[in-house]
Formats: sequence, structure tokens, C-alpha cells
Amino acid sequence: GSFRHGDGASKILAVDLLPSKSVAPGDAVTIRVRARAEKDLENPVVGILIRNRLGIDVFGTNTRIEHVEAGCVPAGETFEVEFVFDCLLTRQDYTLTVATQYPDGYSQDWLDDVISFSVVDARDVAGLASFRTRVNWRRINT
Repeated sequence: GSFRHGDGASKILAVDLLPSKSVAPGDAVTIRVRARAEKDLENPVVGILIRNRLGIDVFGTNTRIEHVEAGCVPAGETFEVEFVFDCLLTRQDYTLTVATQYPDGYSQDWLDDVISFSVVDARDVAGLASFRTRVNWRRINT
């Protein structure tokens, strides 16, 4: 289950992981967060956080870090943010946490572990990241 907290100045209405809840390394992933301003907001921040099955933060970013400013959002207006990136995670299960916040980091609406998803891969690599690797091998006769 998801733990929700914040002061309610905005409310997250929907969270989507596209194309599906099963992703392969190298796939393009879109995380869409839709929210509504419950009060007049000045430059709300929307963020995402991916955790692995052990609860370790693997990757997180937000609109402030990515230099995307929303400006003034009046009460009652719905807004949507999409985060698009290539999946570089190794084969395992993950959860997605999303939040709307004030520029100082104080939470308006925070949803822990709102979506679970899996990275599937035939490669059996170690660690958290799955880099596409090129290997050059040659014999050197001396």
C-alpha cells in the first residue's frame, strides 16, 4: 500500500508508467503525473523517486532539478508533468514514489510506492545499473 502525506495544497490525481509495468533495459520510459491545485500555487514542484525491492533509492528527480518552472497555477487547475528517460536499471522489482511540493521541498502531496514495476532482462548483470557495454578482446602476440 501507498503512504500519503502533505498539506493538501495540490492533489495527485493519477500516475502512469508507460509503456507498461514491465520494462527492459534500454527501453524508453515515461512517467506521467497528473495533479490539481487545491490552492493558488507559485511554481509547484513535481518529483519522482524509484526504489528497488530493498527500499534503496535508485533514482530521483523533479521539475526544480530539471529546470522546469510551472509559474502560477490557480486553484482548481489540473496540471500534468511527464518524465521521459531510458531505463538503465538491472533486472529486479522496483516501486515508484511521486510528489508535489513547494520549491523549498515541503510536501503538498506525497505518494510512497504508488506503482510497482519490474525490469526484465535476459542478461544476469550485478548491481543497480544496466549499461549497454561493448567489449573488445584481442590476442597480443609478442
